[in-house]
Amino acid sequence: YHFIGISTSVEEGVYYSPYQREWLEKQLDEAVADDPGKPVFVCHHEHPKFTVYGSSQVDGWGHSYFIDIFSRYPQIVHFSGHSHYPINDPRSVCQKDYTAIGTGSLAYMEFTVGAERKIHPDGYGDEAQFWLVEVNDDESITLRGYDVVEGALLCQYQIWADISRFE
Repeated sequence: YHFIGISTSVEEGVYYSPYQREWLEKQLDEAVADDPGKPVFVCHHEHPKFTVYGSSQVDGWGHSYFIDIFSRYPQIVHFSGHSHYPINDPRSVCQKDYTAIGTGSLAYMEFTVGAERKIHPDGYGDEAQFWLVEVNDDESITLRGYDVVEGALLCQYQIWADISRFE
């Protein structure tokens, strides 16, 4: 399996550079050429805009710099964070042109309700969640959301990485 990580550019400050777009496309092309049936795992800090909970215009945590590239690779399983939104909300997994997964938080949680964002309920600092990810023999993926504080399984999803299987 291929794992591709992207970090902000030193030259661009907290942004990404055109070179990184070229590099990303090259890595994705190599991964798909290696085995087009396998998921390709990609991660970077911010959510792709309009995918998972926390990435809408109202939430304010998404960006669109790589969306056109991601959209050409249905095998992508993309992990991102920054928003601190809970993973046990079904909106934290989005399957459109590719799979996008919000990673929750290991520090605190926040929510958006209607047009109000950055809602911090009582006890919001006592939260820590993460995903356990398992690729099965048939290339499906089992996602298990885990609550570190409670030591409990929060949710479980069975997905296909390659969303073209739904067509």
